[in-house]
Amino acid sequence: MYMINEDNSSETLGLYNPLCGLFSLTPKQFAILSTVIGIVFVDYLDIDMQNSLGNFIVNVGQALLTSAAQGQLISNKLETENKNQIMLEQIQSLKKQVIELEAKIRNS
Repeated sequence: MYMINEDNSSETLGLYNPLCGLFSLTPKQFAILSTVIGIVFVDYLDIDMQNSLGNFIVNVGQALLTSAAQGQLISNKLETENKNQIMLEQIQSLKKQVIELEAKIRNS
């Protein structure tokens, strides 16, 4: 579980820490590990148990992906809003400079 802070950074609440080694694996190592674990389960579970556990794991994955997608959406929206605000401020500053230059031209 994570929280999105005011600065739009995410913060884990402790569940991630014991799994740090898992997330430092290369993509190939990660894929091999999941395959090996799946094969080990095949040897110890009957077909109904495999289906049940497989569906459960897929559902967990779907929940994680849904949560990550929503977090990314919020993050992107906040980033876009911040960029838009900066551009609006720059436009206002440029407008002010144009007005000042026009005044100098008129007075010269």
